[in-house]
Amino acid sequence: MVTKWEQIRSLMKLNESAKEERIQWLFERVFAESFGYSQLSGEIDPHRSIRVGSTDRVIPDIIIRDSYENKDLFIVELKQLNYPFENRFRDQLLSYMRLLSLKIGVLICDAIYIYALVDDTPNYIKTEWKNDDSRGETFFELFKKEGFSVEKVIKFVLENKRIEDEVSRIKTELEQIDLKEVVKLYFSDSFQEDVIDLALNDFEFYVNKIPDKIPDKIPDGPTPPPPSPSGETIQNWVRRIVSYLLKNHKLTSQEIIRLHDRDYSRDKLGLSYPLFVDSETKIKIKTHNRYWTDKIEGFYVCSQWWKEYDSKYDQLIRNWLGRVCANFKELGLDRR
Repeated sequence: MVTKWEQIRSLMKLNESAKEERIQWLFERVFAESFGYSQLSGEIDPHRSIRVGSTDRVIPDIIIRDSYENKDLFIVELKQLNYPFENRFRDQLLSYMRLLSLKIGVLICDAIYIYALVDDTPNYIKTEWKNDDSRGETFFELFKKEGFSVEKVIKFVLENKRIEDEVSRIKTELEQIDLKEVVKLYFSDSFQEDVIDLALNDFEFYVNKIPDKIPDKIPDGPTPPPPSPSGETIQNWVRRIVSYLLKNHKLTSQEIIRLHDRDYSRDKLGLSYPLFVDSETKIKIKTHNRYWTDKIEGFYVCSQWWKEYDSKYDQLIRNWLGRVCANFKELGLDRR
C-alpha cells in the first residue's frame, strides 16, 4: 500500500521545478487533504499580514493553526523544490518564528528542514525527498493534525540531533584513530613491546570509510592502499622536495606562511592538516602523531599521505610544484 509520505513525495517530485506560487498552492492542498487541517476553519493561514512597527508586512507562506484553541502551531516557509538550502532561507524562517513566538518551523526547498527553538537556540533535522528516508513518514506522523504536539516535535528534533552529533563525533574519532596502537594494546598482555613493534613493522592499519561516490576532495583519514603508480612513495617524494625547496630558498616567505594554513594545504595538496607546523606541541592531534618527528629545514612536515589517493596527490603536488618552482623537473624534483 502506498503511504501518505510516498504520495506527498511523488507529488513533489512531479513539481520539483514548479514556481513558488504552484508550490504554495500544492502545500495548502497537502496540509488540508493529507495532514487533516481545515481551510474553512482557518487552520491553514497563507500569507498572513501582520503589523511590524508602523507598517504592515506579509510574513510566512503558511501558518498552521489550532482552530479549537485559537492559536498558531507552526510555520511553513516554502521555496522551489529544486532550490538548495541557503542560510538566508533559514534566517527568514527563524525570524518569523521569533516574531510570532513559535517554537516549531518547517523550511521546504530541496529537502525538508524541521526547526525547533529551545531557549531561543535553533536545532534542526533534515529529511530528504526520497522514499527510503525513514524520516519522511515520521514527518507526516509528527505534523498531521491528529495527535500533533509541539513538545513531541521538539523531543524528536533534539533526540535525532543528539544522535547525529554523536555519530559525527564517532566518525571523526575513527578517521584519526591510530589502529597500530590499538593492536599493540591487544597483544600487550602476551608479548613484550619491542617484540610487538617488530611484528607490526610489516603491517599497515587503516579505517576504511565506504564512500557514497568518488570524492572531489581527498577525505580526512586513512584508507586501504592500492599499489603505488611510482617506485618512489609519496612520503619519500614529499620529504625530498620539501627539503630541497627549503634548503635552496625556492619557497617565498608568503608561500611558507600559506603552507601553515589547513585550508590552503587541503586545496593545493589534498591534506587534512597544514603541511608545516613550527612547534613540537602541534605534531600530535588527539594523542596521535600527524607529522614526522624529525624537522626538515626547521619545520615539522605533515606525514598523513594515504596510498589510496596516491595518483591524486601526485597530480596536486605536480600542479603546486609547477607554480612555486616552474623548472622543478630540470632540478630533479620530479617523482622517481
